Amino acid sequence: MENINSELVKSGIIMLHPIRLKILRILEEKGEMYIEPIAEGTGVDRRLISFHLGVLQNNGFLKSAFKVVEEPHSKGKAGRFFNLTPKYEETKSKLSDFLKR
Repeated sequence: MENINSELVKSGIIMLHPIRLKILRILEEKGEMYIEPIAEGTGVDRRLISFHLGVLQNNGFLKSAFKVVEEPHSKGKAGRFFNLTPKYEETKSKLSDFLKR
């Protein structure tokens, strides 16, 4: 079997954790989101989602920025909004290509 890049293996392990995979799929489907709707969409506790968002961001799959939450009950509070980075799409494509071999 052809050698696979160790960085791709590491990235795959990070991305394919079941909770992180749910997070990535939700962000891919719905776009920029903050932690509350991500937690609701995954059905996972907010604190655990926070941990996994940190792992994804620290490894370059997500970027974040603070913005005002535009919801009636938010009273203008700020939230950290998360977006996928190009690294996510690149890694997803490379993993897909490798698995098709």
